[in-house]
Amino acid sequence: MSKVHINPTANSNDEPILVTKHDKVAIIQLNAPPMNLFSLDTVDALEKILPELESDNNVRCIVLRGGPKHFSGGANLRQIQGGAVGKRDWSKFQYRGAPVAPEEAFLRQRMALCNYVEAMRKPTIASIQGACVGGGLELSLCCTFRIASNGCKIGLPEINRGFPPAWGGTVRLVKTVGKPRAMEMALRGRLLDAPEAEKIGLVHFATKPEELEKVTMELAVELSKKAPLAVAGIMEAVINGADQPVLEGVEIEYRAQRKSAGSRDSKEGIKAFFEKREAVFIGK
Repeated sequence: MSKVHINPTANSNDEPILVTKHDKVAIIQLNAPPMNLFSLDTVDALEKILPELESDNNVRCIVLRGGPKHFSGGANLRQIQGGAVGKRDWSKFQYRGAPVAPEEAFLRQRMALCNYVEAMRKPTIASIQGACVGGGLELSLCCTFRIASNGCKIGLPEINRGFPPAWGGTVRLVKTVGKPRAMEMALRGRLLDAPEAEKIGLVHFATKPEELEKVTMELAVELSKKAPLAVAGIMEAVINGADQPVLEGVEIEYRAQRKSAGSRDSKEGIKAFFEKREAVFIGK
């Protein structure tokens, strides 16, 4: 396992995130214990590393995890209340080609981060333990898979602080669990445990705490062995086609399929099928 530091000259304890690679799986660990709150530096670091991992052909799956006890408690409210947002230089941040006020830039940067994760053409897995609330849930909702350990608490408690979710949580929660459940969760600020979250489809799998890493990595390794072009095609078809009328969705699927048709991987997959062996895909 090799370690890639966001800032190689800094002590790992000072880094907002830690990135390690295991074969073709990249693991991003939030590094602000105990609650792994999303500080300005944390969002900046995620914004920087995700495009690098997406363009790295040696990375086929990305795991996002917290630790040692919690996934994330969401936004760093103390930093916000302390005036850090207003003091930061946001002059380089623009929305639709125009500069915006610091408070808007702050929220739109986080919205853009979530949008980016959701649009990635490499599978992402949120490995959830402890608290996964507010921005923690909003970011995990953008991941391809969510695996939660028993004993965790998942939800959008923003209403109890006097404001609604602001990183796309309401919209994505509706798409994930349906309007009635999303409305109930958001309006009550109720936190779910892993079994209930799995039951309503908020997470894909619930597992014992001591098995979370094992289950997460087994899925990550499995996904990393799939044909990258086919993975990207399926994700493109599902993400871009799911909300379209059927005929338009089928066209999106067709275009995605043509990108991998005739590729070396597709030929290898067919050959391996007839030879009754596991295919070895190279991403071409």
